[in-house]
Amino acid sequence: MRKLTDEEMTAYREPFLDPASREPVYRFPNELPIAGAPVDVWAMAEAYHAWLLDTEIPKLFFWAEPGSIISTRRAEWLKARLKACRSVPLGPGRHFVQEDHADIIGREIADWLPTLR
Repeated sequence: MRKLTDEEMTAYREPFLDPASREPVYRFPNELPIAGAPVDVWAMAEAYHAWLLDTEIPKLFFWAEPGSIISTRRAEWLKARLKACRSVPLGPGRHFVQEDHADIIGREIADWLPTLR
């Protein structure tokens, strides 16, 4: 939501100054499971989603409004259905919530970790 500083943008770009290092960044969007494709990735994502809803493994779920990949409506749905889940609404945000909410994310992780067995 906020504009990154020049120093922050330099840090983001640094690993990709060599064109050969950009291949994974180019490939990644082609492997996102959208509307059933790619079929193998879609199947893995569906299985993982079902497992997340079923398992009692502790989870820490950060979400923002309006959200990007996970909308506010979807976040509320997940919050109600995920077992052993601590839900943390961050406030305004879209995709890269760590850029806008680094402090609260750090505090929540630090508070949550000691609760694990």
